[in-house]
Amino acid sequence: MDEFIRILESKIPRKVWELWFSTLKLDSIDHEAKEVKLIVSNLFIKEWLERKYGKIIQKSVNQVFGKEYSYSINFETMNLDSQIERSNENPEPLVKKRPLILSNLNNEYTFENFVYGDENEFAYNVALEVAKRPGTYNPLFLTGDVGLGKTHLMQAIGHCIINSMPEVRVLYTTSEAFANELIKAFKENNPTLFREKYRRKVDVLLIDDIQFLIGKNGIQTELFHTMNELLDQQKQIVICSDRPLAELKKFQDRLISRFQMGLFVKINPPELSTRKLIVRKFSERYGVNIREEVLNYIAQNIEGSVRRLKGAVMKLLAQQKFSKSPVNLSEASQLLKELIDPPVSLQPNFRDSLLQLLASNFNVSVDDLLSSSRKKNISFVRMIGMYIAVEYFGYTPQEVGNWFNRGRTTVIHGIKKLKNSRIDDKIISKMILIRNHLSGRFGSSVI
Repeated sequence: MDEFIRILESKIPRKVWELWFSTLKLDSIDHEAKEVKLIVSNLFIKEWLERKYGKIIQKSVNQVFGKEYSYSINFETMNLDSQIERSNENPEPLVKKRPLILSNLNNEYTFENFVYGDENEFAYNVALEVAKRPGTYNPLFLTGDVGLGKTHLMQAIGHCIINSMPEVRVLYTTSEAFANELIKAFKENNPTLFREKYRRKVDVLLIDDIQFLIGKNGIQTELFHTMNELLDQQKQIVICSDRPLAELKKFQDRLISRFQMGLFVKINPPELSTRKLIVRKFSERYGVNIREEVLNYIAQNIEGSVRRLKGAVMKLLAQQKFSKSPVNLSEASQLLKELIDPPVSLQPNFRDSLLQLLASNFNVSVDDLLSSSRKKNISFVRMIGMYIAVEYFGYTPQEVGNWFNRGRTTVIHGIKKLKNSRIDDKIISKMILIRNHLSGRFGSSVI
């Protein structure tokens, strides 16, 4: 029996074993029926193991007991005697506690409604573990592009905790709401109530859109001290951001270090197979009779956002109500054209070509040109690129500013400064070389 558990454990990653297999036991072996009977702590874990790890379990059974053996998983249930004994030890109150809900959560944002594939299995499992055992990963920092499900997973944690531990106080807020509450508290000369709410009256704090606090030094200081107090009390904190930590440039170092104390998890765009499941899930939830070819069309052509997938299903729902029949592929392509990703251009890109030419001719990297660096040599090459794009090819300062992550006025000032400078003949030769190369590929004026 021990050999079976040992062999199975050797096939499973350690974190997965600790998360999902910790309650697995070998209950008995029926040699007559050639069946290995396993047992876990609850129905949820039983179904998860059967669905996700069934093949690995079966291979381990075959390896230890023989190819003719199968397995089954049951979950523990208390018999009547143990229920009576437990009820005597911990009698149920006559009136059960209501969940202490300190904020409104979207009822649709639950674990049951979160559709994921291999690309986000880790994020889902981590969020579920935090919901089951608050404080396991603290703080939990969720990041990913807009519309991928960060808020959904965060609120799913809140829902799960509220349902399973109604005495735990869960507070969901956005960083903008946090900032506005703090400003109001100081205007009314009463920050004590604000701090009481966020530091004393909460067990799980969920903060969304943390990137809103970029550059807001005073708000960051308050958040830092709030996090310190909660972490000292071993209270769970979950943070969402549509930017990774490396891009939170104007955040205090000490606050970034607090984020780094816990677990950083990225939510990735769904793969095609997952997008199909998401579209199917939305169509079932909202009662849309969607044809298979239309489902495939949506999944294949909307890649970057779960929100847009939902938007496509809602458009089909509206059309279906009017036409009283399922939307066909031709109708769907017209109806959803604003949501469909544009085809990837195979033409050379002027911006990318300019950046590569600047980098190769002036011995800098493209990353340097796009960075916030103010080193003289990098700033100078940047100005040359701005000058070439605006003066020779007719791009607007606003467009060129976007290319270099700069504002319109920075471009105008850079071009003016370059015009008033004495430029070495070698540099002028390189500028002409770059201009001629771009003219050969894109023409003399590209607007």
